[in-house]
Order: sequence, then C-alpha cells, then structure tokens
Amino acid sequence: MFFLLSAMRHQKAPSAKTPKRHAATPTTPRWYGYLPVLAAVLLFLTGLNNELTGLDDHTATTENPAVADFSVNTLFSQFNLGMYAPLTWLFYALAHALGGENPQWYHLLSLAVHALNTWLVFRLLERLHQPVLVAALVAFVFAVHPMQVESVSWVAAFSTPLHILFYLLTLLQYLRYTDAPDTTSGRRHYFAALGLLVLACLAKTTAVSLPLTLLVLDWWRNPQRSIARHWQGYAPFFAIALIFGLLTINSRQVSGEGIQVFETYDLLDRFLMANYALFSYAGNFVAPVRLSSFYAFDQVDGAWPIVYFIAPALVIGVLALAWLKRATWPFVAQGLGFYLSAIVLALPVLTVGTFELFADHYNYLGIIGLAFLAVRGIFFLKEKMPALSGLFSVVGGIWLVALFVVSFNQIKTWKNTLTVMSNAIEQGNTFRGKAYFWRAVEYGDLGQPDRAIEDFSRAIEVNSEIWDAYKFRGSLYAQRRDFARAVPDLQRYLENDPEDAVSWFNMGMILLEQGRPADAVPAFTSSLRVRPNAAVALENRARAYQMLGDTARAEADMQAIARMRQGN
Repeated sequence: MFFLLSAMRHQKAPSAKTPKRHAATPTTPRWYGYLPVLAAVLLFLTGLNNELTGLDDHTATTENPAVADFSVNTLFSQFNLGMYAPLTWLFYALAHALGGENPQWYHLLSLAVHALNTWLVFRLLERLHQPVLVAALVAFVFAVHPMQVESVSWVAAFSTPLHILFYLLTLLQYLRYTDAPDTTSGRRHYFAALGLLVLACLAKTTAVSLPLTLLVLDWWRNPQRSIARHWQGYAPFFAIALIFGLLTINSRQVSGEGIQVFETYDLLDRFLMANYALFSYAGNFVAPVRLSSFYAFDQVDGAWPIVYFIAPALVIGVLALAWLKRATWPFVAQGLGFYLSAIVLALPVLTVGTFELFADHYNYLGIIGLAFLAVRGIFFLKEKMPALSGLFSVVGGIWLVALFVVSFNQIKTWKNTLTVMSNAIEQGNTFRGKAYFWRAVEYGDLGQPDRAIEDFSRAIEVNSEIWDAYKFRGSLYAQRRDFARAVPDLQRYLENDPEDAVSWFNMGMILLEQGRPADAVPAFTSSLRVRPNAAVALENRARAYQMLGDTARAEADMQAIARMRQGN
C-alpha cells in the first residue's frame, strides 16, 4: 500500500486521451500490480476462522447433495437454492473432500479466487491501455473494498467471485481477439472467450450480463466502432446468455422461487427502486460505513421517501454529463459504462422469489467501474488543479487506508450468524423481521432460550407472518412449562401449516401435560392424518383415550401399534 500511495503522489496524471500503449514508467514498475494481490491475501487471511453462518452456508455446501454426495449425476442434475451452478458445487465438493465441514477450506478457496480476480483486474486495465499505476490502484480498491467482504467471507456467496473469475478471463480473451480478429490466433482467442463464458454461467448464471460488458469495452477502446456492423461477433455471446437466462427462470420456478414483476411493486415502484439502488451502490462505494447483510426498500405510510423521486433525476443528470463530456472526460463514461453493464441485471426490476433486491455481492464486479472512475477522477483533479495536487493525493491515500481498515472490521462481522444478524439489526435492516428470527434460532441452538424468545417476539412484532417464529417460540415456552403461552403460539402456527405432524404431536403432548386429554385427542389425530404410521402418536392418543375412560378406542390404538410392530 505504501508503494502505491507514494507513486500516486509523484506520478504525473494520465492524459484524458487514452494512450496507445501501456508500458510501465520508471515511477510505476509493473510489479506494482502484485501489491493489490498481496493486500487481498493479507486482508482475507484474517477471516479464515470464521464459521459457516446460518445464511444458506450449510444448504449450499454440507447439505447440498452435489457436494456431500458428490457424483457427476448429482452435480449436473439438480438445483440448489434456486440456482443451477454445477461449477460452483464442484469447487465446494473439493473443499468438502479436503476438510469436510471445516469452514477454513471454503474460506481459503474464496480467498484464492478473489486474489486471482484482483490480478485479472490489473491485467484487464492494462489491456485497456491504462497506465500501470492506474491499473494497480483500481485493482487495490477492488481487492480491499468493504463491499467485497460479503462476496469473499460469506461461503454461500462463493459463486460470485468464482463466476467473475471466468467473466474476467472471458473479457481478456475477447480483447486479445479484437487485437487481431482476422488471424488464426485471434479466432482462437474468440472461441476461448465463448468457452469461458459458458464456464462463467455454470458457476453463476448472473454472468449472462457479460455481452453488455463486451459492448462497453469495444466502445471504450474504439468509440467509432459500429456495433451494428459487427453483430455477428456479438451474436454467439448473446445466444449463450439467452440460453442460461432461460435456464435461470426455470431453476427459480422449479425451486418455488418464481420471478415476479408487479406482484409486490408496480412499475413506478420498480423504476424508483432501480434508480435509488444505482446511487445507493455508488454511495456505499464512496462511504462504506453502514454495510449490512440486508438492505430494505422501505415505504413510509405507503409512500416512498423523497430521495427515491430525486434519484432518477440524478441518474439522468450524471449519464447526460458523461455523454456530453465523453470526448474530454472519457474516463467518466468508461467507468460508468462498466459499472452499469455489470450491475444492470441485479437492479430490483424483477423480484426473484425471496432473493434480496439489494446486496453488496451484486456489486462485486461493478466496483471495477466505480474504482476506475474514482482513481482516474483523482488524477484528473490533480492535473486540472496542480496547486491542490498534494491535497488530492493525501485525501485519496487516506481513503485507500480507510477501505482496508473498514474491511478488516467488516470481516469480523461475518464471524458467525450472531455477528452477521446483529450487525444487520444495528443498521436497521431486519429483512422484514427475518434477521431477528435467524438470530433467535442461533440463540436457541446455543442454549440461550431467553434471548431466543426475545428475538422471536421481535420478529413477530415486525412481521406477524413469520410463522416459524410462533412454532419455535411455542416450543421454548413448552420447555419452560409455560403452557399458557406455548399453546396459542403453536395454534397460530398450525393454522398456517396444518400439515406439520411434529407440531401437532407436540401440541398433543402439551395438552396432556395440562390435563386436557379431550383437546389432546384431536391434536394427535391431526398428527396421524399426516403420518398414519407414527406409533408414538398412536400410543399417546391411546393414553388420552384412557384418561377419558374410552377404553375401546384406547385398545384399538394399541392394537394398531401391535400390528405395526408385527409388520416391521
């Protein structure tokens, strides 16, 4: 970091015009490109002891058949968490084979891929004819920005850095192709780019945005290039994107996470949310002080806050300025173009099941565009206002150091489920009460029933339709023998899910403990309706009949149990 900051103070600002070559200068040796990689490794080594969290980590890994029971068939023939990502599961399976449920192997894998991505960002900027110092600084921001912590430290988000690895490789191969499109070598790079795009989509289908980024990079390197005249070269990339896009829709529907358009938010809502998201991502990039695992789009008394209506005007204004100044300030249009192409498919235009509408890991790639805009912007200001050059260098240096420090603390936030949920709650983002619910579950697993009950109650206060909160809180009340509170909770839950045989059985047992056999009989009967061969339910219903003096029915249940045992 010291070398990068020192070079930034003494380096002459890059010209607004794109240089034709990208040779290293004496003040910025090419090995500076390794410093961001080293920073990424040192930073994320601090998170190797983080645990698997309750945020889908186990579902994505140890409970994923493609990982725990690895085979070629399970790898390619199923969905997980509404996704089709066999290449991601293959890497998970490798970590599982090396360490089982040991989270260190998963974290080490994420660290390695993120470090590789950092190097590829540096190479990409070099290939785009940026000076070595600019490429190194952009790669450094990409490596250590606090918004990247979610993608690298959250095990279930590993598909994000992994698919970006192949995404960046695709971009580099494509740029090599455009350097010599009519040669044998060029054609080889072209088909390599197509193959790498397929791999990116097999890691995570969000990679379908890549053809848009190709358009941006072609314009970046040659603003006069006609897209219409070169459509044949783009067509295979868009065809691959279309195929995997349709696969994504199918995987969501099969997994019960169908894509929604206007079921929750209307057209105006989504327009405002998308524009607000663009500025929120940019705002978190500049000042990452209130990062959270959840973010909310909250209406107040049924109306959006005024900032949502201001956001579209700001977006249009910035885009208009970038277009008008594209000749004299090309870095603005270039950075924004890359950012928009990377983030556009993650904007809350569509709701995909229960998936988040806004998340830090959605901007893992988009940070490259924002970082380029920030770095080139500082050099631009240094050139235009040389008297303040030192001040701009100091401010930029402080910001880079701050990013590293904040990320160091943010990695601690992902230590375990409690720290993740507590951070989200502290930031006021409870994900409609679910953060309280998940923290309560963790408290329950840790043997802290008082805190669990408190959080289940808070979850219900925020969202009265978190039905499992009633079930778990009722079970905890029952363990305390606080039956007066346990029964209403279980009744509320069972009204929503009458097919839960275990909860019906628990209800019956509580009612027996209360000395209410007449009420216990229907509960056990409901449990047996769902699971007719549950001997324990038959046994306790027989017990309830005996308490009621109905010996005939009690005997019938005991005979049914005997027949079950004979059959077994």
